[in-house]
Amino acid sequence: MTRKRLTLTSLLGVVVIILGVLPYFFGDKARETLEQQAAVISDIPGYALVIKDYEQGWFTSHVVFNFGFDAHTIEIMEESEAQNDAERVLLDLLKAGADFEATVAHGPVTFQNGLNFALLSLEGRLKDIDSQLYQDFRKLAGVPNFLNFHTVIAYNGVTTADVTSPAFKAALPTNQEQQITIESGGLTSHTTVNADVTHYVTEAKMPLFKFEATEGGIMLKDMYLSMQADRLNDYLWLGQGETEIGEITALVAGKSSFSLKNLKTTHEINRESDDTLQASLKMTLSQAGAGGNNVTDGILDLTFNRLDIDGLTRYVEEIQAISLTEDDQPPLTEEEIAQKTMDIISRTGFLLAQRSPEMSINSLKFKFGEGNFAGIGTVALKGEGLKKLETLNDPQTLLSRLAVDLTAGFDQALAEAIVTIGMKQQMAGTGIDMSHLPEEQLQQAVNIQTTLMLQTYVNQGLIVVDEENGLYNAHIEIKNGQQLINGKPLDIPLGQ
Repeated sequence: MTRKRLTLTSLLGVVVIILGVLPYFFGDKARETLEQQAAVISDIPGYALVIKDYEQGWFTSHVVFNFGFDAHTIEIMEESEAQNDAERVLLDLLKAGADFEATVAHGPVTFQNGLNFALLSLEGRLKDIDSQLYQDFRKLAGVPNFLNFHTVIAYNGVTTADVTSPAFKAALPTNQEQQITIESGGLTSHTTVNADVTHYVTEAKMPLFKFEATEGGIMLKDMYLSMQADRLNDYLWLGQGETEIGEITALVAGKSSFSLKNLKTTHEINRESDDTLQASLKMTLSQAGAGGNNVTDGILDLTFNRLDIDGLTRYVEEIQAISLTEDDQPPLTEEEIAQKTMDIISRTGFLLAQRSPEMSINSLKFKFGEGNFAGIGTVALKGEGLKKLETLNDPQTLLSRLAVDLTAGFDQALAEAIVTIGMKQQMAGTGIDMSHLPEEQLQQAVNIQTTLMLQTYVNQGLIVVDEENGLYNAHIEIKNGQQLINGKPLDIPLGQ
């Protein structure tokens, strides 16, 4: 019995130490870790994360921090002239940044949002912004705050963060005649970052966002983002990701003027060699259209080869450096920024060109009406021996260094669909309403016009007929300084 009591007492002692004593010492480590993270984020050009207040306790601490733009970026904003009340309010909000408050639970065990064996965990929210317009809008939206987060930093330094935003719909208070309504279906995201910030995985979902004003607006549905990446250096990341948008609709006076459905993109960036990267991008959509004209089943699949790592790194580094000036120096003007940007493009573009970069069009497909289009090809630049990027401004020099091989094909139905649009625009310009024409008469006119157009292109050698498959094809080449179409010289000077 004595031994059991001793064992029980020892266990209770361990529990007391873990839950009652260690949190005090973990509190110092928690504060140090948060200060280090703030410094890392503030080192990113253009941004700043400042811990405004930190009240450290035994088991928990309370922290208030501001995330926004750095001093130089704010100086640039202050030079901007707001055109109306809404722009002035937005500018003031951007300059002030966003204040967040959080409760920090000290390890080794925390109980925020469940049981966590971690160095620390944070649970917090976006504080009210010092703007009457914002506070009025939040009350009309009926939400206590627009952003909540829960973060856990494990013993090994791995950080996981969950961010949520509630669904809401409200009219933006304004003294102007224009009414603005904002609607959100809410936001959820989950992110994991390793201890040395060299790898991250993130995922986010937003079912609806709608911005509608008197003149127009935009609506997005079923948005999804997923990305994971590994740091290559201080400026470049390798990895892959995908995005999905179920629907994008542009609104004019409450009615749809343009719509796009089921847009999906995937991208991947990998190391091709010690000195180059390879990037791929694929986009698909089920429908995009305006004014009754719709493109469907669209596919764009691209691969970029031989992308110089040094050139890309220098480009990102120098572009970011534009936003950094000495504290006693005035910010750059728009003209100075534009000139510096062109200089950077010239220097880093030369490095990229020397690697002989190549773009492969693996697939370009779409349907328009009942018609079909498909194309593939490659475009490459021969960079060996190139002395200056500016020499490519000479059309003949550029022509001698380009290697192009493109093949495209379309059917009769696509040609008829395009001709129909052209005829409608021409007749509308002369005051003729084609809607009053009998369908048979309209189709006859389209057939005649399409046949004449296609035959003209065939006679000129711009397209060839594939009678077996019912297609019109074109093969465009640039090689050894020569421009060819369907194997014959193309007498159109480059650059004209």
